[in-house]
Amino acid sequence: MKDQNNIAIVGTGKIAHSFCAALNKAKLPISIIIGRELNKVKSLSKRFSVANFSTDLSALVGFNGLIFLAVPDSEIENIAKNLASLKLKWKNISVVHFSGSITVKALDILEKLGAKTGSMHIMQSFPSEKVVPIINSFAAIEINNLSLKKKLFKLAVALKLNPFEIKTEQKALYHLTGVFVSNFMIANMYLAESLFKKTGIKNISFLELMKPIIKATQENIFSVGIEKALSGPIERGDVKTIELHIKRLKKEKASNELNAFKVLSLSLLTMIKTEKGSLTASQKEIERMLK
Repeated sequence: MKDQNNIAIVGTGKIAHSFCAALNKAKLPISIIIGRELNKVKSLSKRFSVANFSTDLSALVGFNGLIFLAVPDSEIENIAKNLASLKLKWKNISVVHFSGSITVKALDILEKLGAKTGSMHIMQSFPSEKVVPIINSFAAIEINNLSLKKKLFKLAVALKLNPFEIKTEQKALYHLTGVFVSNFMIANMYLAESLFKKTGIKNISFLELMKPIIKATQENIFSVGIEKALSGPIERGDVKTIELHIKRLKKEKASNELNAFKVLSLSLLTMIKTEKGSLTASQKEIERMLK
């Protein structure tokens, strides 16, 4: 494996499937896949026509090129330590992880050995091993080494990603933005569904009922912007409706839903105040009611 453009994948989890699929589509061959469980690494290798696979990191001895760590965040440092115990030609090796929150410092032990290290977080959701197309997704690249920066940007472009550089100190807040947009959207949907179930309505699916308003809200956000996409009782300053909502949530003893209702409503009022400079009298009354 003399070619420094070789690609090795360590890990067989959710992102590994989508990343391998993207590499295949871009006609970028994978040299080897390594995973803990033989059945999983064998299945992943077969799926993407990768001839070499192993359950042992020592299979990387003699490897030159890019090693991608497609492993859980909690395992990155452990894998780095295990890699550091191998006698590899580190000056010819780059190690990159996919975490959006863990920084490149997790790979310090390898950088000290001479490896080039970095991270490349793809802003996308990977809920299962089903392949998620990553074309047109954004990729945040955290890097200290100029040559690896060029290599990762070139690779990202080949995968039809939109790469941009991110600083180590920016990663935590950057990752939180994705959590709020993706994870908390699901949390909101879960709470909304729990309220819908309390209505006793049986002849329509919750998701089918919400599909048009979800699509319309998304379209409005992307066409006119976040602030101008808002409609509803908070925007109108409808005190009676907000009061009714709070009373009903208390009556249902829906404490999680009530807490979320208050926090998110106050966030909307903050947005309105920032956008327009002040709140209307009725919006101020709602703010007092929520606090």
